[in-house]
Amino acid sequence: MAKSKNTIESRIDYSILLPVLILLLVGLVSIFIATNFDYPKNLVQVMSQQVLWIFLGSVLAFVVMLFNTEFLWKITPWLYIFGLGLMVLPLVFYSPALVASTGAKNWVSIGSVTLFQPSEFMKISYILFLSRIGVWAKQGKEVTDLKDDWLLLFQYVAVTLPVLGLLVLQGDMG
Repeated sequence: MAKSKNTIESRIDYSILLPVLILLLVGLVSIFIATNFDYPKNLVQVMSQQVLWIFLGSVLAFVVMLFNTEFLWKITPWLYIFGLGLMVLPLVFYSPALVASTGAKNWVSIGSVTLFQPSEFMKISYILFLSRIGVWAKQGKEVTDLKDDWLLLFQYVAVTLPVLGLLVLQGDMG
C-alpha cells in the first residue's frame, strides 16, 4: 500500500537530515572552541543560547514542513515584504557596543540582548520570491523571446534593489 502524501513521514527528506545534523554539530563545536578560547566565562550562556536557537529553528522547520506547497507559494510575496521590514530593524535597534567591539552592524539588539540577524530570514524569502517570479514569467509559455527575458531581468533587479539598499544602509556592503 502506498503512503499518503499528507503524512508527516512522507514530508521528511531523510537525505538532507544527516548533513544538517552534521553541520549543526560542527557549528556547536566551532562555537564552543571559539567561545572557550576568547570568552570562557560566557561559555554556558553562549552555548545554551545557540542550543535554544537550534531548537527554535527545528520547530520552525517542522511547522514549515507541514505547510501546503501552494500555501507557501501564495505567502511568498508577504514573506518578502516582511523580510524587508525586518531588515529595517537594525537601523533602529542596534548595540553601539557590539558595533564598536565586532563591527557587526546588522544584528537586532535591544539593550544588552542581541536577538537575530534579519538578513538570515531575508535570504530565504528573497530566494523564494525570485523563484516565484521566474516561474510566473515562464508559466504558459513554451518559448520566451528576448523581450520576456528583459522583463524578467527587470523584475529581478526591482526585487533586489530594496534588499541591497537596506544592506548598504546597515553598513554590510560598501
